[in-house]
Amino acid sequence: MAKKKKTQKAGIKKRQTLKTQKRTQKKRALAAQAPRQKNMKPGQVKKLLRNLPQLVYEPEMQACRFTLAEVTAAEEAHEKTPDAIDALATEAYLEKYGTALQNMNSRLQAEGKKNLLILVQAMLYFFEQKAPACMNQVIVGLFHLAKLGEMDLDPLQKTLQAYDEQWQEYLEEKAQEQMAQGEMADLAATLPEKTEAEPDEAPAVSPFADLLKDFGPWLQTTAQLEPDPAERCLEDAEALLLDYAEEKELTQITDLTAKKVRLFLEGWFPRNMNPTEEDITLMKSSLNRLFEFLLATGQTPVEEVGKVAAFTQN
Repeated sequence: MAKKKKTQKAGIKKRQTLKTQKRTQKKRALAAQAPRQKNMKPGQVKKLLRNLPQLVYEPEMQACRFTLAEVTAAEEAHEKTPDAIDALATEAYLEKYGTALQNMNSRLQAEGKKNLLILVQAMLYFFEQKAPACMNQVIVGLFHLAKLGEMDLDPLQKTLQAYDEQWQEYLEEKAQEQMAQGEMADLAATLPEKTEAEPDEAPAVSPFADLLKDFGPWLQTTAQLEPDPAERCLEDAEALLLDYAEEKELTQITDLTAKKVRLFLEGWFPRNMNPTEEDITLMKSSLNRLFEFLLATGQTPVEEVGKVAAFTQN
């Protein structure tokens, strides 16, 4: 008798669908940009894109500058700088900013300034994705110019680099929050329907696939869990090692620090999964089990296990 094929879990199917959508969208974006960059070497394009903040000095963007009073008031009303920037970027401001980008694009095309034109077109694409203003390098640059006065490009880039480093994890959380509020649904709506001539893409293999494959049997043998609790624990681990790890681009177990696990537990998990109190309690238990397994198999140091235990056992 042929062995019955195990039904694929809905969660796994959803993950694979989203991966395919992301890859397709990325290919379309690259294809759209290709004609603009076809006469340039990849290294030249990369160097140009690092100069996005240069656009703040163009007249159209100067008309979109914030005043020092506006910036000061926003910072006093918000603890975090990214929130202050988002507060200033009202719907009316973003409409003005989008129009300024379009006007700059037309002007630069007429003037034949190809290097600046690439930067503007990159920002137009980014702006159309409706990403938060606090992630828009030009808007963030305009925000800092209001505080620091006129600046050359090099000091401005250093200021923006310091901003990115200071708020990296918070900006990642805001990006995830936006995706949880429906961005993926909008993205899916823009994708063309698949035809018979377009074959299915093979689902990407997670770098943690083998780890999860070993973790399942360990739960029932070493941890001695019954099948149902073991399956639930494995599903919780998949949320961390498949869903969260992919979004955070974590590719090896050393990337999975206690700090990252805490961000998952207290930020990503409740926002994306809408868990009950019982779900949260079970997730904490699952994380403990996972790190016990990692310690037992020599894949993580004992101090990381202790740090995870500190916020999952209280």
